[in-house]
Amino acid sequence: MASSGTTEYSDGSVRLTGDAPLVQLSIENPPVNAMTPFVLRGLWEAAHKASEYRQMRVLVIRGGREGRFFCPGADLDRLQGRVPDNSGVNLAADPRPFELPALLAELNAVTVAGVNGSAAGAGFGLAMACDLRFATSSARFNSAFLDVGVAGDLGLAWSLTNKVGPAIAADVMYRPRKITAQEALETGLVNEVYDDASFDESLGAAVERLIAVKPAAVRGLRDNLTKAGQLSLRAYLRHETGRHLVMTRPDVLADPDFEGDVR
Repeated sequence: MASSGTTEYSDGSVRLTGDAPLVQLSIENPPVNAMTPFVLRGLWEAAHKASEYRQMRVLVIRGGREGRFFCPGADLDRLQGRVPDNSGVNLAADPRPFELPALLAELNAVTVAGVNGSAAGAGFGLAMACDLRFATSSARFNSAFLDVGVAGDLGLAWSLTNKVGPAIAADVMYRPRKITAQEALETGLVNEVYDDASFDESLGAAVERLIAVKPAAVRGLRDNLTKAGQLSLRAYLRHETGRHLVMTRPDVLADPDFEGDVR
């Protein structure tokens, strides 16, 4: 994976690393990568920066390489007032960082969650906001919100409903529990599960397959999938067909690096 060009946000608790076509957004908030207002704002700021990378094809989101946590949700000690939050971030005054899932959906690139450990609450929401999710065999998922007396954030209920269906969404949200990587795979919460020891290599190979495809084809497909959830069938077919007629022109087919906007 790309490793150059690192920019830090929120005093290094969020890092944006790499150069187009591959960029990585990582949570680096030891010891467990908890979601704090400071971290959430950093993720939002980093995603905004990533949106400026016009040649980016894939954005990988993962927990810091050290440890076994993707993001286990909110820092409950801070949330419940047992530890003071001195970050100065007031999400009640500026709630825009909660729109992070929408920002990710609007990127001109495929978003991939590399779930290298526990993903709960907001961390689960962050993973589900991505187009594709790959997990270690030891990864665990938990909605967790009802256990702490809240309804949820970062669009988890929306993502579950729209990506795996309302029945599974209701089960996951109403019955918080630790969901194994295998159960997550069987229910469509993740796309693939890899052994912990080979996770980086396997995730890298999956990402490279996306990067190897013609850029306009991947971006067009992502837009098709988005429009499929927004348009009627007839309107969608008009949208899809217009793109297809451009993409199947001999000159476009013959150009593996075609970057034209065919939306």
